[in-house]
Amino acid sequence: MTNDMQFSSVCGIDIAKSVMQVYKVTSDGVVSNKAVKRANFLDEFRNVPPALIGMEACGGSQHWARELQNLGHTVRLMSPKAVKPYVTGLKNDKNDARGIYTALAMGVREVPVKSAAIRDLALLQTMRTKRQREKVAKINHIRGILSEYGLVMGKSINAF
Repeated sequence: MTNDMQFSSVCGIDIAKSVMQVYKVTSDGVVSNKAVKRANFLDEFRNVPPALIGMEACGGSQHWARELQNLGHTVRLMSPKAVKPYVTGLKNDKNDARGIYTALAMGVREVPVKSAAIRDLALLQTMRTKRQREKVAKINHIRGILSEYGLVMGKSINAF
């Protein structure tokens, strides 16, 4: 991988619920692969020169990407399907972090990091869609029960 922007290090991070696995290669060539507790995760990247960080685009990755960008790092999110071919060995956090680093080094296609405002809009749309589905499901359930008593009505919400 070419280090055109002269990052202090290049990292592959496997994020999880309580422990993050950080595979890091510094500009000096020093390699480390260590687990970092969630509470100390941002401290690991605070007060260090800008790094290039790769993560799989999954639950929580948008949040961590924004937090790391606020610390001055460059974050690239990648599709888990695109990263999978680069993971070697058994399925564990250390191998996953190394695979994410390798995928980043090979230039796997990125997924954009979304701002909190864009995520909020997507959340509202998802909540609205789910609420509409639940409303239709409840109406259909009641219609089914009423039909058992001989009360049949049209499918529209107005008929209900």
